[in-house]
Amino acid sequence: YDAMIQASAGLMSITGPADSEDGQPQKVGVAIADIMCGMYAVTAILAALNARERGGEGQLVEIPLFDSQVAWLANQNMNYLIGKQVPGRLGTAHPNIVPY
Repeated sequence: YDAMIQASAGLMSITGPADSEDGQPQKVGVAIADIMCGMYAVTAILAALNARERGGEGQLVEIPLFDSQVAWLANQNMNYLIGKQVPGRLGTAHPNIVPY
């Protein structure tokens, strides 16, 4: 599902060279949505284990792929909400940090 999540969450629209003429969405080279979801899952599992240790009750852990991907696009999302400009491809540049 990684490619589908990258596309629907918007990552493919900002991935690739800044001067790309074809303008087609590009997938990140690794299954980044799956990896990010796993990272969030580890944190949630550790928090659930801590809660069980302290209170004796189990916890429900849900980590949606889409939510994980959108969370990692926080800079792009905030730039849009503040400036009303749709994020585009920047190649290896960063929209907020110089040099990068």
